[in-house]
Amino acid sequence: MELTKVDEWSALFSGVSALVAIIAFIAATAISILSWLAARRAAEAAETMSRLEKDRQHREARPQIAIICTPILATGGAYLELILTGPQGVEEVHVPLLQIQDSQPWANPVVAGPSREELAVHVRGPYEFQEKLEGQSDGGRTVEPFTLVVGYPHKLVLKATHAPLNSGIPEKIWQQDVNGMELRLALECTQDGFVEPWRYVHPAISASLPPAVS
Repeated sequence: MELTKVDEWSALFSGVSALVAIIAFIAATAISILSWLAARRAAEAAETMSRLEKDRQHREARPQIAIICTPILATGGAYLELILTGPQGVEEVHVPLLQIQDSQPWANPVVAGPSREELAVHVRGPYEFQEKLEGQSDGGRTVEPFTLVVGYPHKLVLKATHAPLNSGIPEKIWQQDVNGMELRLALECTQDGFVEPWRYVHPAISASLPPAVS
């Protein structure tokens, strides 16, 4: 059966309508994708700006801490004083970690001498903390966490280190070795309103020991 003119026009219009519908669908999909990409880019830009702002605030709020080491001639130890001096607006910070680092690295362990683990907890330097952490077996490297408040210096007592047990190093030789070494400190502090802590490796502090007390 031959198609009439009406049927031909009807089929043509149906095809055109289907094509228009496909084009409209493709256009709508493209607009949706472009809108999603634009929203994603906007969100990423906002996140970047927020991160940069937080970094700026974190940088500007970095605590300024003065550290003073004063030798005690009578005992061979020293006083360590930490003072929060700024920046403006920072009234207090929490110090979860204050650690004495080795002034010089240890040599490799020798047979019948202290093990690597024993040397790791023993400070090679002039001082260790007098008050050890609970359960700490040797070497007062760290102290309990504390808080620094503007206008209130935090004072700690240091004592002279001694040669490691089983090292075979005479005490006099040990004292001569560490005398004149610099005191090195690692410090971490936090404050309310900030998730990330501030970490410092404090510049070396002159810490010459007086002659050993007999």
